[in-house]
Amino acid sequence: MNIYSDYVFELEQKVQTIKKQIQIKKNKKIEADFNKYPAVKLAARITSSIDGSILKNSSGSFNAVIELTPSYIDADFTISIFNLAKVLKISPEVITEHIKEQVLSKHDTQIEELNVAFGYLNIKLHKSAFYNSVLQSIIHYGNHYGWSDLHKGEVSLFDYSSPNIAKPIGIGHLRSSVIGQALSNIYEALGYSVIRINHLGDWGTQFGALIYAYMHWVNEVNFKKNSLEELKNLYVRFNSESESDPDLKTQAREIFNKLENKDEFELKLWKKFYDISIEDFRKIYEELNIDFDLFMGESFYDQFVNNIVKDLIKLGIASKEGDNVVFVDSLDNLPSFLLKKNDGSSLYITRDVAALKYRVKTFHPDKILYVVGSEQELSFKQLFAVAKKANYIGSKTKPMHLAFGLITIEGKKMSTRKGSTIALKDVLEEASLRVEKILLDKRKSENGNNYELNFLSRKLGIGAVIYNDLSHSRLSNIDFNWDKMLNLEGSSSIYLLYTYARAKSILRKSNDISDNFPSITGRFIFEESIEYEIAKKMSMFPLVIKSSHDDNSTNKLCMYLEELASMYNSLYASVPILSIENLELKHSRLILTESVATVLRNGLMLLNIPIVEKI
Repeated sequence: MNIYSDYVFELEQKVQTIKKQIQIKKNKKIEADFNKYPAVKLAARITSSIDGSILKNSSGSFNAVIELTPSYIDADFTISIFNLAKVLKISPEVITEHIKEQVLSKHDTQIEELNVAFGYLNIKLHKSAFYNSVLQSIIHYGNHYGWSDLHKGEVSLFDYSSPNIAKPIGIGHLRSSVIGQALSNIYEALGYSVIRINHLGDWGTQFGALIYAYMHWVNEVNFKKNSLEELKNLYVRFNSESESDPDLKTQAREIFNKLENKDEFELKLWKKFYDISIEDFRKIYEELNIDFDLFMGESFYDQFVNNIVKDLIKLGIASKEGDNVVFVDSLDNLPSFLLKKNDGSSLYITRDVAALKYRVKTFHPDKILYVVGSEQELSFKQLFAVAKKANYIGSKTKPMHLAFGLITIEGKKMSTRKGSTIALKDVLEEASLRVEKILLDKRKSENGNNYELNFLSRKLGIGAVIYNDLSHSRLSNIDFNWDKMLNLEGSSSIYLLYTYARAKSILRKSNDISDNFPSITGRFIFEESIEYEIAKKMSMFPLVIKSSHDDNSTNKLCMYLEELASMYNSLYASVPILSIENLELKHSRLILTESVATVLRNGLMLLNIPIVEKI
């Protein structure tokens, strides 16, 4: 056995362990029942009235999408009937009037009144009953409120982050890393068994370039001091010098060809770069609380490349030109592309086809989600087209490219080849320093103490960097903006954590409730409309999580948490909580406070934001 064989064997052992873990997860009981959440149950009651009446002579069913009503409408929830009306070719007004008759005839104890307006069914509830049902639901599920069994038994495989070895993780890999982790958390909360894979860029002609540069130009002092930084500098130097000396690129291709042929000298250097990189990557991922089941990069799939190419030629999907060149021509009206170059070496897409086939055969996932930048859109269309044509993807597995926009600095894109990337660890350090200054200034003005300032600044700084990304639309480009990222008044994780810490502080000061959610089955009361509005908002949390899954987005969840935090801060500013004399109302407001804290914490956990109890 050689270095490569040992490396493959070690990864295959990890794969077998993951397969066993997935089977255990699939059989694990999930206590959270989506259909038992108050807002979901309310929508189901409306749906059942439709299915049992107006749809009786029609095929199909209608799933009511329930939403909070705008403030200018005197109702609690609304359901649009437009889509149903279009299918049945009946006016929305006729349908909604029919629903109104059906629901009210059942004397529902929670529904007080139904109104029809412009194709919308507006639902007015008996407020006390619904208020209690929401708080009881949050009490019951606690840290898993919002979680559900909607996708129990299904397997999703996430491919995200994917940095290149021999380079520090740059800010350009931030989006894939944090979006992939947050979405995989959301999928897991909905019952999926999730496999998280870091598909490393650890193979290709660039390693021929790097090995050449290391052999000819390495500064051993710099290499021992900061290995990844020195490797990055060597790569930048190679690209710079190869512009005036094209022969360097030829030599790099020859070296990579030796690597693909498993030459021991090249393999030894490659493995050295690999091990150094993984050690450094793990430190960054640990700080970001990002966890992978497998670090399995392109190099692992090199063993399958030749058979993949032969198979695609045999199936008539690929063609050979000359001795070595293999290409795919005009599949599904897509541009042609190479699978093998003239020197016989493989390309990214060749190894990606091998990876896709391996993942389907090994893990049998229902979904494979690639969290990769929008610039690779064509490449994924080509990958999926080849895999489907070759029947590497069965009817069970759905591959998806979850594209995202760029991160720019002052509107400019970064490039490793030109040395213009910014290391992610430097961004996290800068965020921590800026948060520390903000906290020091704030505490001086409030005469506060410096509670674990360094630790707190680090947590808040990392959370701010993550949240700044997730709060944007996945497909939009993001220009790095410190002021927005560290905003204490809104649209930032720091604002959310301030609200959470405020709620926890109130609970710590109270003798009526413990830090752990109590098992209370009593009646909760409220006096102010804002209290009821907060309960309604919290009832939508399970639906927001579901919507985030359906859209494969995180910005809706961020917006929801900001709106909830704003509502609670309005409550805090307008009504007494600890000082109120009515003990029943005081107790109810403390339960409401703990419920808000629970929802904020659960949402931040899904987004992978570090939680702090005090600020």
